[in-house]
Amino acid sequence: MVLMASTLPMARISSGTALRTAWAAATGTVDLYPVLLVALIFLWTPPHFWALALYRSGDYAKAGVPMLPVTAGEAETRRQIVLYAIAMVACSLLPVAFGFAGAAYGAAALIGGVLFLW
Repeated sequence: MVLMASTLPMARISSGTALRTAWAAATGTVDLYPVLLVALIFLWTPPHFWALALYRSGDYAKAGVPMLPVTAGEAETRRQIVLYAIAMVACSLLPVAFGFAGAAYGAAALIGGVLFLW
């Protein structure tokens, strides 16, 4: 069970590896921009998976899969989803703050973030 409980953090880290590797291969550098994108993936994964896990929590419980709704309950899962989503929205606006993206991206990220939180 310990291995299964640790799969979400491992998936979050490995999801960004391809992005960082591709950026480094294409540019010959490891800049802040791909790190921000990896952080965005890292923060997006939990609320996405936990929302799905809430929907199918009975199936996870029957199968003995220790997803957050099964181990911590629905209220704590919803709280974690909101906390991670707020951090994700803040992270999604960092490319604008660092000058990597313009106003159109910033507006889309803000609107998308608000919709995600809603």
